[in-house]
Amino acid sequence: MSLTERANEFKAAIEKNLPAKSSISGPMLGFSNQARLYEDHFFLGGPNLVGFLGGFDPKNLTTEPWEAFVLTSCVSPVLGIELHIGVAVTTSTAAFRNKIIAVANARVAKGETPGHNNTLLTLSKSGELLIGIGKEDAPHPSGIKPEKFYIAVYPGDSRTRLNPAVQEFIGSIQELIGAGNVHRVDLWAGTSITEEMRRMPKDIPFAELEKSVISLRGHYSTELLKRFHNGLNFHPNKHFAILSGISGSGKTSLVRRYACAVHGIKSDLDNDPLFFWCRVRPDWTDPSGILGHFDVFSGKYTVPPFLEALLAADAYPSSPVFVCLDEMNLARVEYYLADVLSAMETPTQPLQLHTNAQAFDGDAGVKVPKTMKWPSNLFIIGTINIDETTTLPSPKVLDRAVVIDMSDIDVSQVLAALELIDAKTKWAVSQIGSTIKKLHAVLKTHQLAFGYRAIEEVVRYLAFSAIKQTSDEAVSLLDEQLNQKVLTKLRGTHEQAAMIADLKALMAPMKLCAATIERLEQELEETGSFQAMR
Repeated sequence: MSLTERANEFKAAIEKNLPAKSSISGPMLGFSNQARLYEDHFFLGGPNLVGFLGGFDPKNLTTEPWEAFVLTSCVSPVLGIELHIGVAVTTSTAAFRNKIIAVANARVAKGETPGHNNTLLTLSKSGELLIGIGKEDAPHPSGIKPEKFYIAVYPGDSRTRLNPAVQEFIGSIQELIGAGNVHRVDLWAGTSITEEMRRMPKDIPFAELEKSVISLRGHYSTELLKRFHNGLNFHPNKHFAILSGISGSGKTSLVRRYACAVHGIKSDLDNDPLFFWCRVRPDWTDPSGILGHFDVFSGKYTVPPFLEALLAADAYPSSPVFVCLDEMNLARVEYYLADVLSAMETPTQPLQLHTNAQAFDGDAGVKVPKTMKWPSNLFIIGTINIDETTTLPSPKVLDRAVVIDMSDIDVSQVLAALELIDAKTKWAVSQIGSTIKKLHAVLKTHQLAFGYRAIEEVVRYLAFSAIKQTSDEAVSLLDEQLNQKVLTKLRGTHEQAAMIADLKALMAPMKLCAATIERLEQELEETGSFQAMR
């Protein structure tokens, strides 16, 4: 698509929302007519203002009064980036029209007949439109300020939209006519931001989302998926959920697949530009891990994934942006997330990112402002594991989130899905499916069950390693993998004596597993406790 084609597409997108009796000029793409931003004014372009009126003679005007007037043009603040703009007068069109007539007739009174192409329109530093008719004519103040300023960025990816030059340009326009009067038009997203990505989850039928999650290899019950969907979308501004459960229960995968389903992405292996994965570190004791910090060595602001998600949500207000705080309770949640929780609860108060008076240049090629309004299109999902390596979130955190337990694993469902991969996995499931179900049932009673990840890896190990595909070979390979993947996590005291007895009976045909269970049984008798990994 050429520059002219993009400019005409932008013009058509604006025209759809204009009244029937509107005048829209442009696109202004020639070197002398193209918009340019100067230090003290913004040259909008050279539209044929007189031509829109039918000539200079106010007694013989051929056009009817406008309901709106829009000038479209293009600016290139950086090589390879286009900012298509539309400057609209919607409530002062009569006064604007009369001013154009007055300026044109003043030129005629001097005995001049300026060509229609020698016209110009400028936006002053005060936000007022200036009108010039004729090549040598000085711009005349009109006393009119445009009510709307449309802008579309090409290319339409998040990196381009968050480019410092783009942000600086938009900020300058907002200062001229007010931030509330600047309207972004989503075009040319290409493979980055598709039309399906411009819809909120609450507006998508749940049955459609569930079907998409299943097609993305999601093994979740309807009840669980419904709780997750409702928990994220019931509040108009706050979208915060926490998924808890054993390791490998599919918490992170659920977040990823739900985001893909919402965004219309057909494979969970494809890139989702509006999904951000933020891995929590145990040493986080302040907000810098998620909100970034200024690096004095590079002279730039470090932009971690969470802050990038915030900026993307601000850049794409009509699109849902998802960020996953993976293993969020590896650190004290209330330490690093306190500022975010406050901003989420009181969206009228801006979230402070730093204390510098001016915006910093970020290392991700974005501008990082001092403060920003909480975006209502940001969806935060945290995952937590409950074990000795983590800290439970405080009541303050839990009170602000919807907490969903994912510990209930549907073993039959995941085995059925694995059977569909290929003939080898189907054979593996047929050989070990029954044993996996029995083992899971024994461990689940003592809160030591394994998750989807372990089941899938055991099946894939067997499918990959088997050569003759005999029952004896299946038992031997299952023995290896269960001893490597499942039994290594076992620990307990006399309260788990019944579990040890059940495992001893179940694992009797497996040499490696039987030896491990025998060792754990001996430890329990001698010390009153057992732990597979020492």
